[in-house]
Amino acid sequence: MRAAVDRVGIDSHGRSTKVQIRRVRKGDLAKARDVIEQTFADFLERQVGTRPRQAFGGAQYVHHRWLMEPWGCFVAEEDSSKIVGAALAVTWGTVGVLGPVAVLTNYRKQTCGTPLIRAGDDCFD
Repeated sequence: MRAAVDRVGIDSHGRSTKVQIRRVRKGDLAKARDVIEQTFADFLERQVGTRPRQAFGGAQYVHHRWLMEPWGCFVAEEDSSKIVGAALAVTWGTVGVLGPVAVLTNYRKQTCGTPLIRAGDDCFD
């Protein structure tokens, strides 16, 4: 499933879209996983020349990290309807891990990634 937009940041009526960062809810898990897998598969396809069937070999990062620490999982949502990015942050003792962080290819350079990283980083404070 690829992101389908006429022009990035513009809805079908020509209005600017708003991207908001919020915590992942249980109903978002599959969509967040799809965003991360699609983004990394796009990246690998550009770098290697072939698209992998599963970018992470079937690993369920979103579900597992959400179950561990749901307060560290965030999504970027366009106009309160479409998830266009995701960031996962967890801690193991005194170690904090941020990632994977992904923004759909069509939404890059639309100020989605930096707020996602900032939200994940704020969990470590």
